[in-house]
Amino acid sequence: MLTVESSNQETRELHTLSLRHRLLICLLLFAVVFIVFGKALGGNFIADDAWYLPIIWRGFHGEPALIWHQLQAPYTYRESLYVMYRPLVVFSWSLDYLVWHLNPFGYHLSNLIYHAINSCLVFWVSRLLLRFLLLNDGEKLNLDQSVAWKIPLMVSLAFAVYPGQVEPTCWVMCRIDSLAAIFYFCALGTMLQYWLGGNKSCFWSSIIALFFGLATKEVCVTAPLVLMMVWLCKKYRAPGSAGAAREIFAFFQSIWPMLALICVYIVVRAAALGTPIGGYTGSLGLYLNHSFLTRLLNINNYWALLHPIDQYILGANSAADIGLRAIYSIIAVLLVLNYKTTPCMIRRLKLACWFLGIALLMFIPSLQIWFVSKGMMGTRLVYHMCLPTLLAVVLLLHPVATNGNSKANRLRKASYVVLILFVLTCSYISSIYAGAWREASNTVAKIRRDIVTEAATLPPREKLVLLNLPSDFDGLVAFFTIDFLPGLLRPGLCESDLSSRVISIDGAPLNLRLLNFSRLKDLVEHQGQYQFFAYSPADKQLHRMFFPRSSEINAPDRRELSIRDIGKFETVNIFDENKSHFFFTNNRAGKYFQSYKMELNPPAHPFDAELMELKISCRPHKSWLKQRLDDLQRALPDQEEKWQPVDKADGRSASYVDNAGYLSWDTQAHAVGELVLPVAFSVFDGEHVTYRINLTQYKRWILAGEVREFRLDLPIEEYSYDLESVSLLRNADSFVPKLHFAGKGVMNTCGLYELEANDLRFSFDASKIRNARGIIAEVSRPYCEFDFVSGTLRDRKPCKYALHTMRMDKLQGELTVPPGMVRKPAYYQVRIAATDAHGEILGSFSDPVTVATVTGLP
Repeated sequence: MLTVESSNQETRELHTLSLRHRLLICLLLFAVVFIVFGKALGGNFIADDAWYLPIIWRGFHGEPALIWHQLQAPYTYRESLYVMYRPLVVFSWSLDYLVWHLNPFGYHLSNLIYHAINSCLVFWVSRLLLRFLLLNDGEKLNLDQSVAWKIPLMVSLAFAVYPGQVEPTCWVMCRIDSLAAIFYFCALGTMLQYWLGGNKSCFWSSIIALFFGLATKEVCVTAPLVLMMVWLCKKYRAPGSAGAAREIFAFFQSIWPMLALICVYIVVRAAALGTPIGGYTGSLGLYLNHSFLTRLLNINNYWALLHPIDQYILGANSAADIGLRAIYSIIAVLLVLNYKTTPCMIRRLKLACWFLGIALLMFIPSLQIWFVSKGMMGTRLVYHMCLPTLLAVVLLLHPVATNGNSKANRLRKASYVVLILFVLTCSYISSIYAGAWREASNTVAKIRRDIVTEAATLPPREKLVLLNLPSDFDGLVAFFTIDFLPGLLRPGLCESDLSSRVISIDGAPLNLRLLNFSRLKDLVEHQGQYQFFAYSPADKQLHRMFFPRSSEINAPDRRELSIRDIGKFETVNIFDENKSHFFFTNNRAGKYFQSYKMELNPPAHPFDAELMELKISCRPHKSWLKQRLDDLQRALPDQEEKWQPVDKADGRSASYVDNAGYLSWDTQAHAVGELVLPVAFSVFDGEHVTYRINLTQYKRWILAGEVREFRLDLPIEEYSYDLESVSLLRNADSFVPKLHFAGKGVMNTCGLYELEANDLRFSFDASKIRNARGIIAEVSRPYCEFDFVSGTLRDRKPCKYALHTMRMDKLQGELTVPPGMVRKPAYYQVRIAATDAHGEILGSFSDPVTVATVTGLP
């Protein structure tokens, strides 16, 4: 076994810290955590929490096997969605239920306690790392007598209040990270104590801690690698080192029980998940796997960690933002002065590099989902990494040796001041974030109460249909997927199970912009069975909506709109969701947009028009070289989608188009759906180009109520335009085929058809599409949505991620998907498109129909 004995009585005394002082430090850290994050105690359940609650409640009400089943099932029972093995998390929730039942206060209290414990463990592990790697090497360094506890104290305080810790502290589900960190830090600390003292009980304690850590989160699998890095860092500086290869071999030989445990864990995990790898699958998995390098190399993700300013909550140029930047500037100056004037700096610099290497090792299991949003979502992924990262920074900032150097003493005092300022600033920011999480979770609870109130007043056979549920509040996740909704409507958050009386048709996962109009239209035709409500982000209320049946619509098949040139204007930051609803009212004169108003008299209602046709002539006024470069770019194979005219770019997010036009209308300042971006589409060179905008796939159009005016903004920096005509078309039958579920099943809470005996039958009609000779049908992969991949419900190209593709030489009839195609219990989407005599797609794909081959949780 590998051990390191202390060889210096002076350094042994340096490490000593009385029990009284250790208890005082722990009490300080607990107090700081509860003061900074205490607002979270008044919060409620939110987002993913709703997945666990039905399981826990049922587990304590006659179905205990549900809880024990997590030992052999994927995380949250989503066998095809979240392929992860984390059984201890459910047992943690069960422990809370035993004490608190479903009182959210107790669950938030547990989260705060876990984070406070981790802050204490960070102090303990930091002390051990400094002793093992810096203070216990037997050399006369003339060390500052307080360095062995002051550096760990500053590291643990910074860890406790760092704004990135708000997710695992204030979001109940995210205790995954803080709970796993307890076992992770215990595994590291007890092994370090064993190396320093040779106590075998510490060695086996480390193995036990790792066992519980692996049952909590996959990140703990890196613990042996981190210990290897620590050991090599020590041995490389020791005289007579045997070389890296021999040292690594000797190290792993000494911790063979830990390696054996990991091997057993991999086998058990693979058996439970059905795969040795796991991770996120479905649409989210596709996005993560195909954007990996983009996210990994995005400097904004890393800057968000260094500068944890939630732009939705604090905004730009806030006092906290400016204060944090000023502190970083001072830290940079102190680091330079440290390098030039303090003793032992080279050794500290090398040691800091080792700590950063340890942080990277800890990061490996989180690579697939690596991303930090403007709202600081995703920072929980670096919870464990904060320990070595903060230790590296504080070690570089704080001189550890004096040698009678007065400059070093002054720098040491300056480091105390700047670190205290950093901790105070982070405390202020984290306290605001904790309050925001509390308000967001309480708003979700209010929405649930409002839904329950409305559902309670329904006649016996009617159901409540919900639209426009918010995906987030100020960037904090709420209903990111409508799969959260059923849990909120089941016991114990509800006295009775109301999930069967409520339907959400926002999409799965929830799409901020798009709405499956065909699904809504089918429900409207049976309006006597449904009542429709839409959530308004302006007043945070549910509003009753009334939609007309087809027989009640008197609008003409085609309606020409009058056009008025209103001048040239400056751009609007459409990516700022807090300002995007001002696009229609943009009055900033400039040279960026040529803008038009199209007036409606009488006004139009959302069901009056499914399509808008714009005929635009576009002429470039740019240099010969620029024109040739654009022509070359247009000819590149990977640019075909971006540059093909008419409908190809319809419905795409503005971030995917270059020369983009924007369509908005006069209800953008209204309450319902006000924060949704305007419709963006690519504008192409050419005369008399026709663009078809699928209005009814946008929530904002469906929720508009009444529209009297449209606005079109076309960029004029490199082009000039003629808007020749604008028309509204009542029906999209000549462009979009119809597809309806015809099997045995009912629409569930998530707006999906739950199958009865795998009856995958659909009726379809593509006969009104000109020159159509047949159809192509696509079945999605498990938990995949076509609009998630393409950005539009009415795509015009086959999806390369489809699970199965079928072709038929008829335009009307019944389509049957063989049950063997959808073997995994999950939800699937089916869609069709008309094809010509050559098999090429005409018009667009139909709105997809989503079917569920599993009826919720077991």
